[in-house]
Amino acid sequence: MDFGAIYAETRERVADLTRNLAAADLEREVPATPGWRVCDVAAHLAGVAADVLAGNLPGGPGEEWTAAQVESRRACTIGEVLDEWADTAVELEPKIAAAGPPMGFLVADVATHEQDVRGALRQSGFRDSAGVEAATQVMVGGVGRKLSAANLALRLRSGVQEWELGEGDPAVSVSADPFELFRALSGRRSITQVARWAWDGDPGPYFGLISIFPLRATDLVE
Repeated sequence: MDFGAIYAETRERVADLTRNLAAADLEREVPATPGWRVCDVAAHLAGVAADVLAGNLPGGPGEEWTAAQVESRRACTIGEVLDEWADTAVELEPKIAAAGPPMGFLVADVATHEQDVRGALRQSGFRDSAGVEAATQVMVGGVGRKLSAANLALRLRSGVQEWELGEGDPAVSVSADPFELFRALSGRRSITQVARWAWDGDPGPYFGLISIFPLRATDLVE
């Protein structure tokens, strides 16, 4: 996968989706990211790109880090935010392409937030994009590492793909729709929703490990 090209095409879709939105739409709350509006998601994405390029990763990603990205751009117009992001991307995207999987978290972030914004605007689309596919692979790898650390194994099936994750021979397996898996991997689904997947075995030990971020307390239907 060319992670740089995938990041670029996803970034451009987000820009096309948001640049000409009415003020009321920019102010819409994003259900997938409580407390953020559509314009805040764009500010975060521009901020992540700028921070990564500048090496501003104090202790790794966290709520204070992302909040600062949004707050520092609160007075900016959406056009200014997107122009900053595009300018940063000129240097960042070749670095993503050269690094490959080690910078795949940026593809996962932008692909996840594209769908967050689409959900807020009720403009579904690109659910089988290269960004979604690449992000899924990146986040499945992260889940595999969490399972290994917990000495658990899981056989995960989605669409035409199958993974054996964690340590040892999986005693539990699960099948999930590709888009639902993608959204759950980033914490955009609840435990209740994940429990409805086709599990073979006890899913309980996996609810805290099946996603990069904690699963939601409430259902998110998109």
